[in-house]
Amino acid sequence: MAAQAHLALGEFCAGAGLATEAVSLAPNWAPARQTLGRCQVSAGLTRQALKSFAYACFLDPTEPDIWHKDLLWTWDLCRAENQGHKGGEDHGETRGKIP
Repeated sequence: MAAQAHLALGEFCAGAGLATEAVSLAPNWAPARQTLGRCQVSAGLTRQALKSFAYACFLDPTEPDIWHKDLLWTWDLCRAENQGHKGGEDHGETRGKIP
């Protein structure tokens, strides 16, 4: 997929555009959503990436890379961002909730 090449070159917006096109052409293809999520997280769009990875997991729940390398890592990034906005305090408000 050309989007992966752009991602590897650090061209996250170009990669995201191509991955978005791939998703529109094949909405039930988990690798397209995974690639879109990787472009999004690389561009700092962690919440959008979290949604892309969650949908990819829904489409292919047996793919461990989507779960472990992408979804859980991005979840942790979102939680860290939320804690940063709260001054680093976490009193359980975000536990168990999508950030």
